[in-house]
Amino acid sequence: MDWNGVLQGLFSNLVWWIIIVVGGGLLALLKVKWPRIAGPALYGLLGVACLATVCFVAVGRPLLSKEQPQTTTENVDANIRAWADSLGMGVTRFQLPDAYFALGITLKNGNQVVIGRVKERPSYLEIQSSLILSPEHQAILSKLTKEQAADVTEEVTLELARSKIGYTITGPPPGQMQTVLLQRSVPITSGLTEATFGGYLDEMDSAVSLVRLATTLALAHNSQPPKLHLQ
Repeated sequence: MDWNGVLQGLFSNLVWWIIIVVGGGLLALLKVKWPRIAGPALYGLLGVACLATVCFVAVGRPLLSKEQPQTTTENVDANIRAWADSLGMGVTRFQLPDAYFALGITLKNGNQVVIGRVKERPSYLEIQSSLILSPEHQAILSKLTKEQAADVTEEVTLELARSKIGYTITGPPPGQMQTVLLQRSVPITSGLTEATFGGYLDEMDSAVSLVRLATTLALAHNSQPPKLHLQ
C-alpha cells in the first residue's frame, strides 16, 4: 500500500474540513455580531462557489490544482526520465549522432529497453529491445540442419506476428536466427502520459518474454530426434 499517498489524502481532507468548519463559524459570528455584513458575505461566498463550479465544468479540473504539463517534443526527454524514476526503473543516457536523445531503461525484472527520438522522425518515440541468442541456444542451433533452423525462425516469427510489436530477425549465418530486434514507434502527443508510457514498456516486456519462450520451445521441438513408428 502507498502509505505516503494515503497520508497525503487524509491530510488534504482534514485541511478542507477545517476550512469548512472555520468558514461556517465565521459566517455564524458575522450573523450575530454584524448582521448587515453577514448577508452580503454569504452571497459573495455562494457566488464564488458557483463560479468555481462553472470553471470546473468548463476546464475539467479545480482552478488551483496542479496540472501536469502536456507532453511535447520539447519536454518528452525530461518526462520520460521522470516517469521512469517514478516507476522505479533505472535510466542511462546514450549519445547517438542521429538522435536528439537516447535513453536506456532497465525494467524491474532486468530487461533492457532503449527509447529515443531520432532526427529522421522527430515527432515519434522509438522504443526498441534487442535480444541475442544465448551461447546455449546458439550451440543447439548450430547442430540443426538448414531446414530445422529455418523451422525455428518460422515458429518464432509466427508468434511475433500475433503480437503488436514490430520485429526484425537477422543472422548470421543467413537463414538462421541470431538476433531479434523488437521495435515500436509512438507519436509524441499530449496523450503520452506516465500511464501510457508504462503501458508501452509492459507491451515491450511481454514481447521480450514471448521471444525467449518461443525460441526455447522451437529449439527443443526441432532438436529432438524423429520418433520411430514400428509396424
